[in-house]
Amino acid sequence: MKNLRKNACLAAAFWLLNFGTTPSVFGQNFTGGFNFFMSAYDSTDVDFLPKFPAKMIGEADRVTVKGDHFEVSGVPFKFWGVNCGAMSAFPPKDKARAIAQRMRKMGINLVRFHHLDNPWEGEQGSLFFNYVAGAGTRKFNPVTLDKLEFFIAELKKQNIYVNMNLNVSRTFRTVDGVAGADSLPEFGKGVTIFDPYLQFLQKEYAEQLMAHVNPYTGISLAKDPVLAMMEMNNENSLYGFWKDDLLKPSAQGGNILFRHSVLLDSLFNAYLKTKYSTQTALNTAYTEGVVVGGSNELLTDGGFEKAKLGAPWALESYGTSVTSLTADATTKYEGAYSAKLTVTNPSTLGWHIQFKNYGFSLKKDSLYTLKFAAKADKNTRASVALMRDNDPYTWYTNFEYNLTTQWQTFSFTFKASEDNVGQGRISFNPNLTAGTFWFDAVSLGKPEPQGLLAAEDLAKGNIKRIDWRDRLAFTDNRVGDIAEFYIGLQKKHFEDLAKYLKTTLGVTAAITGTNAFSGLADASEHVNLSYLDDHAYWDHPQFPGTPWDDNNWLCNNQSMVKNANFDAITGIFSGLQLAGKPYTISEYNHAAPNRFRSEMPASFLAYGSFHGCDAVMFFDYTTLASEIGTDRLPGYFSLTNDNSIMSLFPTCAYAFRKGLVLPDANPIDISYATNFLRKSPKSDDNGRWNQYTPYSKRLGLTRSVRTKTFEAAATTDFATLPTPTGNSLTTSTGETNLNTDKGFLTTATPQYVGITGFLADNPNSKVGDLTLVNATEFGSITWVALDDKPLKNGGRSLLTVSTKQQNTNMIWTGTTTVNRNWGTAPTVILPTTVNLTLNIAADSVFLILLDPTGKPKSQRKILPISANTFNVTINQTLDQTLWYGIQTVRATTTGLKENDANDTQWTVFPNPTNQRNITATFQLKEATDVTVRLVNTIGQTVLLKKMGEQNAGQHQIKLDINDLKAGSYFAVLETGGSVKKTVAFIVQ
Repeated sequence: MKNLRKNACLAAAFWLLNFGTTPSVFGQNFTGGFNFFMSAYDSTDVDFLPKFPAKMIGEADRVTVKGDHFEVSGVPFKFWGVNCGAMSAFPPKDKARAIAQRMRKMGINLVRFHHLDNPWEGEQGSLFFNYVAGAGTRKFNPVTLDKLEFFIAELKKQNIYVNMNLNVSRTFRTVDGVAGADSLPEFGKGVTIFDPYLQFLQKEYAEQLMAHVNPYTGISLAKDPVLAMMEMNNENSLYGFWKDDLLKPSAQGGNILFRHSVLLDSLFNAYLKTKYSTQTALNTAYTEGVVVGGSNELLTDGGFEKAKLGAPWALESYGTSVTSLTADATTKYEGAYSAKLTVTNPSTLGWHIQFKNYGFSLKKDSLYTLKFAAKADKNTRASVALMRDNDPYTWYTNFEYNLTTQWQTFSFTFKASEDNVGQGRISFNPNLTAGTFWFDAVSLGKPEPQGLLAAEDLAKGNIKRIDWRDRLAFTDNRVGDIAEFYIGLQKKHFEDLAKYLKTTLGVTAAITGTNAFSGLADASEHVNLSYLDDHAYWDHPQFPGTPWDDNNWLCNNQSMVKNANFDAITGIFSGLQLAGKPYTISEYNHAAPNRFRSEMPASFLAYGSFHGCDAVMFFDYTTLASEIGTDRLPGYFSLTNDNSIMSLFPTCAYAFRKGLVLPDANPIDISYATNFLRKSPKSDDNGRWNQYTPYSKRLGLTRSVRTKTFEAAATTDFATLPTPTGNSLTTSTGETNLNTDKGFLTTATPQYVGITGFLADNPNSKVGDLTLVNATEFGSITWVALDDKPLKNGGRSLLTVSTKQQNTNMIWTGTTTVNRNWGTAPTVILPTTVNLTLNIAADSVFLILLDPTGKPKSQRKILPISANTFNVTINQTLDQTLWYGIQTVRATTTGLKENDANDTQWTVFPNPTNQRNITATFQLKEATDVTVRLVNTIGQTVLLKKMGEQNAGQHQIKLDINDLKAGSYFAVLETGGSVKKTVAFIVQ
């Protein structure tokens, strides 16, 4: 959906878009697919999907926080949720009930309402009137508010809770009373944290939304038990904006208004005055660690004084780019010459033009400062990167800057991530811009950490807020103060707004601040809030040109199970989680059209459960409201139309909510000293979108890690932490194993088995009571017990086999994009052939092929190849299904009360049957009262026959089953001697 994830991929994509090459993977269309359309309005009650009963959420069902988890009625409670953003949050009232019922059937018990305040969906998809056309954002649209509240009421009837977001994509307008509103970028993110008037508007919005009485429930959302949790700000981090050097006016390369920059300056200087009181105290603090002299220049001819440019300077030009490089004696910053780069044609990719210096050396973990002067023939933006000049072309850092027609000087300091002997490289890049660029006075050497700059005076209030890129060039205390200031300012905003929600509006639900953390700093801002939340995506689309240009985007199209760091999972389970507080993930997805996205549900189930995650909200349920109910995948994030994903939801939701995968019994608690966050900017080399932790994130693949405190006397010794090595990692519970070399993830518990990855490459893999003998495709297999018994001892279970999905006529350009060619309905699934061995204690099993609603459409009886061992062959080309019910058949399956003194024997035939009658036979050792009943799979008695006292000996009785629909049943024999015997049978 337009703008839903506007910035998340930009920093992470810098290397690929500017310097990297596109990986080669097999991503094109497949042929021979079959359709498995799961209607978004289906709520059919079936026997072989997990049961998620409908229930009106009442006061007794209110969600509370108890230590590190949520509870309902004193029992730990987990959420398997989805996002409904923009227009999908306001479904037509005649569709809302069916949507809610289908969500419940799929195991969804939480909906996150997101982007209700968006500016792009018009009057049908926003809580505001069409403020793009001039209206403001201080008055709700009664039509969409009514649809929202009706939808919430329908969700409440289905036992589905609500996570309500407040400030997400609200685009403030001048008519709202916001000065310069039209120049606020990115929905005002950053400045909403400290601008007093914008804070007032956020409270006003919260009151309008949360205090309004829902006419369909008779209660305000603030006080409704359907409200499980609230998020005050979406992906909004002052610290993160500082890491991206955006907290300055756009003219200086930032993205806030001048007045907001001045306000931040004022707040920062007020913070310093409170902390230090006098210039002398400030001087003393900031001069601690000052180093003077000795730059140790690493470059030769940084001033281009040789008149003819040559080594160690060079120009690399690729693709259709047309460039030239000369020494210019007419325009220079100093000396006699400058370097003049002329770009006639910038080509199509940023890395196609690189003006570079090469051949210098760097030492790992050492600091270096790059300085240079530059100008252009027009106002434009350019970039420079430090990297290795040979394979593997390791990227160290980059810096983007604004050029004008006047000479400016630039500098930034970085830390080398490796030893580099004679292969250092500086690459100046014109960022796809035609024109003329001049460079001069280029210098690279060791930094000289500074304290106060000339003329900085506490009394005058002119102490500069230093940029993130310059942090390594200043003393620890100076850097620590700016970090502490940003963290404290945001923490205060969160706590003030949370207090207003609770005390003024009466919100009792759990409240958190923001998400999409840049690291520990953002986590620390939540220590006094109810819970912590974060976001992660695998293969989020990348936009080399204009953000969210649906005709110019790329994806990596690779599987996460072959990623050595399992990045999306280890990012969110890296230890930011606060010990003693619930932890949720309110956005997670493996974005389409990635061919491997069916790995997502089983992967999250495995590690989300292991790390004790309390809720997941996949992003999103549907991207385009107009596409709901259609058989077409509309874009990157929509899940309801992706049958390869939704088919796995019932199993994974059931296993997650019931806790079938165990958490780490002994999580690792990490403590940080009170000054750790002040010092961390000097160690943090990550960008805004990469969570910083001071240890390997791979630790999260074997152990659960949590942050215990930020106020310890000493920081945990990270050298004492386990160091996961190799490509095969197993969780401490022993239940989940990830082999990134083989691309294979497995989870085995008594009631659940999950396999995802390159199935064809991992034959004869035993996973609990299931063995993958062989398979033909990448995919996911899940197997879950449906009767609270172990898989090997139960009666009913569900086997799901999912591979890849595509739209009809989808057209790939290479392997990394489909541009706008997403294709048409219907969707098709890539069929696979899978041979499995199941360990089930039974005389036989029935493999029941289910249709997209979960109803049986055919079945086949399977006999054991040896005791309790069954070979199951899945051929989806013939089966045309992703769901297989498994019904065990045992000649004498005993009930809860058992007394074999009567040595009762009990059989039913024919089994299976398509006849009007079945014959039940039993033998009694002595006379006793006998009752026969037929029971369906949810425990309802469908036929009852009381036979009275029967003599010892053999008996036979015909039972009329003409009224029974096709499905699985149990024939139960009850005797006066308290013997209960059960046998399963199938009606075709």
